[in-house]
Amino acid sequence: SAGVLSGSSLTVFSSAGVLSGSSLTVFSSAGVLSGSSLTVFSSAGVLSGSSLTVFSSAGVLSGSSLTVFSSAGVLSGSSLTVFSSAGVLSGSSLTVFSSAGVLTAGYVPDSCRVDEKVADLSDSCLKIPVLKLKGY
Repeated sequence: SAGVLSGSSLTVFSSAGVLSGSSLTVFSSAGVLSGSSLTVFSSAGVLSGSSLTVFSSAGVLSGSSLTVFSSAGVLSGSSLTVFSSAGVLSGSSLTVFSSAGVLTAGYVPDSCRVDEKVADLSDSCLKIPVLKLKGY
């Protein structure tokens, strides 16, 4: 439950942040801190640099490669991914779970399908508790 070790690369993820290589990303309900860049997002909008973009809970911000899903978002482009306890980051592949269904950048292998309230994911089939899923 602490992380995933693949080859010589170790990715540690928890409620505090994501540590990949020598890069540490800290995220919370307030925003995302990556390197010296801070991105703040909430139900009001997204603040990136000096630019503010307002979005609804289902809104998507393109151009800057930022996609926000409610209070928990996914930031692509900079290889940073924000996920709640209902998501998994494995390498460059992200799978986000919600009560609406499954969002995945790639696919979920047949051998790691959703089973009741537990999902087995990615190559190592990391077992995590998830919400009751619909539409998958």
